[in-house]
Amino acid sequence: MLGISRHEQRRHSRVETSNEAPVRIDINGEDFIDVLAAVDISEGGMGLNVPHRFEGCNLDDLVSMIVQMPGPENNYFSAMGRIMHISNDAFGVAFVGLSEVARQQIRAYITSRQS
Repeated sequence: MLGISRHEQRRHSRVETSNEAPVRIDINGEDFIDVLAAVDISEGGMGLNVPHRFEGCNLDDLVSMIVQMPGPENNYFSAMGRIMHISNDAFGVAFVGLSEVARQQIRAYITSRQS
């Protein structure tokens, strides 16, 4: 997509996560498994820091995730994702087939972070 900025490509509001109330991700790929905290999140996907740089983590790989949203209820959902970009110790995952319940949990988190 030449000439289009990353921001213009995004269709969903994205917010940085909070260190005080992190979004926890249990992520499983073909050659890795880990528990991470999201750096940012939207209804379209999330950014993750991976300090140890996953080996076997490739563009377009599918991953399964359990996403735990912060809050008194400790809401969580399972989701599939596709690795969309890898950069040094970070990568972006786009949600694939996200449920409406999961979308609502993400929207509530985004609203809380924006206020």
